[in-house]
Amino acid sequence: MSDEYARGRRDGLHFALSILEVEEAKWEALLGKSPSWRTNAIRVIRHKAYQVARKRVQTALHRLLPK
Repeated sequence: MSDEYARGRRDGLHFALSILEVEEAKWEALLGKSPSWRTNAIRVIRHKAYQVARKRVQTALHRLLPK
């Protein structure tokens, strides 16, 4: 893998990570705010999904970092 290609992949993962962090923070702020239990349950699930996605992107990024 060329250096430029690897750097581009890392930059893309950094960008994805920043987007996921913003989305996770947005949903975290909304947790428990709705009077509807169903809406709150969906928000909890969505927030957890963003946490899992962020962790997976972090893992992929750490695997691509030069040693």
